[in-house]
Amino acid sequence: MKAKQILTVLLLVLGLSACSNRFVYNNLDWLVHWYLDDYIELNKVQKQQFDEVFSKWHQWHRAEELPRYQTQLTELRTEIASGPMQAEQFIAHMDRGWLHFVRLREHVADDIIWLAKQASDEQIAEFFQALEEKNAKREKAYLAMTTAEQRQDVLDDVEENLSGYFGRLSAEQKGYVAEYADTMHANFLAWLEYRLLWQQSALALLNQRNTSEDFATRFKQLLVSPESLQTLQYQQHRTDNRQAYAQLLAKVQQSLSAKQQKRVASELDDLIEMLANLAP
Repeated sequence: MKAKQILTVLLLVLGLSACSNRFVYNNLDWLVHWYLDDYIELNKVQKQQFDEVFSKWHQWHRAEELPRYQTQLTELRTEIASGPMQAEQFIAHMDRGWLHFVRLREHVADDIIWLAKQASDEQIAEFFQALEEKNAKREKAYLAMTTAEQRQDVLDDVEENLSGYFGRLSAEQKGYVAEYADTMHANFLAWLEYRLLWQQSALALLNQRNTSEDFATRFKQLLVSPESLQTLQYQQHRTDNRQAYAQLLAKVQQSLSAKQQKRVASELDDLIEMLANLAP
């Protein structure tokens, strides 16, 4: 899997900043429909049902979650401004960022179960067929690359993420990125195997959604605890990669120039202000 962890906490909000601004967040309903159209065709009644459910999610997220993001980013900005940070501090922020996602999937799980029961067998099949096609494209693209190209892909991805917040990286900082690319575990195929196993498990359950008495319980467990399907080796490699990325962030942050320090402070200030404007 590509290294997209630039301060995992930031990535949660990066979803907002990459989406551009308040306008996009306030219009996520039609963006979600645009995304879903690639996977499933809803009828008029189902679209109305989804809109009502999504509106509740959106209101909850705006009221409950955005203030959490703002608080954490404010704390992160203070820590960065206070001097060099250690890898353990970045790990702590990654852990908090992950909890944001955990709360989200737990909050929406019951509604997803209800929505799934409104779908027809044909729609379920359509949805998982689209997922399978996406998986096949990703696997084909990955296997078409040489080991050197895969490493370069990691380098490009990490440098792009870092430069987005710190500005142009120095030769020293690019060297740190290269060290990270050389030491991280290549996890894409293991991730894809886990993804396929989750999809197979979900499809098997969904095919019993109207006949199994414990469908809701079992499907919710799959939704809120998908990590139970990961192999121990994959989990260990993820832990190792996260530690390596935290060490990379610490090295880069400790080597920032005055210009880069000003740049990251400005980027974080913009994100914090955006979140304040989005909150109710």
